[in-house]
Amino acid sequence: MSFGTGMPVLVNGAAGVVSWLPGGQPFSVMGFTVRLGKIVEIDVLGDPARLRQLDLTIFEG
Repeated sequence: MSFGTGMPVLVNGAAGVVSWLPGGQPFSVMGFTVRLGKIVEIDVLGDPARLRQLDLTIFEG
């Protein structure tokens, strides 16, 4: 089963990646906490109700 590819986003202003379901709904979001140039924490969110509440800014290439 394929859910598409991850896209870089800002998740509530922080670096992250979102993957999408067919039809354009987000499937999951990973948010990264970066300190001193290194990822020190990764948060993964897959709850549909909470995903709808996120402010996602997609980076267009």
